[in-house]
Amino acid sequence: YRCSHPVIEACEHYLKQTWRNRCQIASANGPMILSLPIESEGKKQTDIKNIRISEHGNWQHQHWHSIESAYYSSPYFEFYQDDLRPFFDQKPRFLAELNESIRVKLCELLGIPGTVRFTTDYLHEGHLPDGWTDFRNLISPKKDPETTDPDFTAKPYYQVFDYKFGFLPNLSILDLLFNMGPESIFYL
Repeated sequence: YRCSHPVIEACEHYLKQTWRNRCQIASANGPMILSLPIESEGKKQTDIKNIRISEHGNWQHQHWHSIESAYYSSPYFEFYQDDLRPFFDQKPRFLAELNESIRVKLCELLGIPGTVRFTTDYLHEGHLPDGWTDFRNLISPKKDPETTDPDFTAKPYYQVFDYKFGFLPNLSILDLLFNMGPESIFYL
């Protein structure tokens, strides 16, 4: 949101166990990971733009059911569900395309200008143009964002299950959107 000219790395190799194919929501039983199944390429390194989403299983139905169960009683679920439900009715082929279409929709709903550029070649760490900041590996399920990014502080906001678990930081943007609605942009 604070970046004036964001660039998304479109040529990196896919990394397992990252947020590239998963998110975390707050369910009635605590934090829940929703993970998209991808087709394995074995040990071969594959560019992120070529990662295919597996057609096995019924992840779309399971993910939407989990989101609906977790956020149905949130203040803004009904307001946004029609905008987000289509992502769980389609059969996307590529992870990068699905992620980009979700990013565009979420930016639209949040009121964030959606103009983004994509790399055409891989930009190696330490070899970025002057003035660029590399966030590719800063946000990770294995790292605490408050220790890796000194500018980040998770500030509490209303959450459906805060009476059970207290404030749960670092959840999917869906959590903020369903709980804070149009005020989400002010939180960001």
